[in-house]
Amino acid sequence: MTTSGPVRQFLSGDAREIAPLLLGAVLTHAGEEGTVAVRITELEAYMGPVDSLHPDPGSHTYRGPTRRNAPMFGPAGHLYVYFTYGMHNCANIVCGPAGHASAVLLRAGEIVEGRDLALARRPTSKAPKDLASGPARLATALGLTT
Repeated sequence: MTTSGPVRQFLSGDAREIAPLLLGAVLTHAGEEGTVAVRITELEAYMGPVDSLHPDPGSHTYRGPTRRNAPMFGPAGHLYVYFTYGMHNCANIVCGPAGHASAVLLRAGEIVEGRDLALARRPTSKAPKDLASGPARLATALGLTT
């Protein structure tokens, strides 16, 4: 995901202030298999290394820039997808000004378009509300990969 114009400007603010404003927003991913859209229901803001006195150890940028987390230090509006626990992808929307790592982790959502495709990607889901009920489930339902 990349954005431009007003959306990028909106996302260039403080992730702690942007996160609540993204609740209820719809994120759409159109891929070769089709389109899935998710209404965002749960998020977390991560500030990265704000300064040496206030680091956020929960952020992938805690120890500074690496090849893996480089998108987090780029301009706002990019989607930082990472592989975790050797089995799941999760996604963050990059916020803040370029050079300062901060992001909003997409924690959960409700499928509003492409339910059949999301279910095909997550065949073990027991109920429609379960399709995107966690960061890895949300990324899988949307078809997000690194």
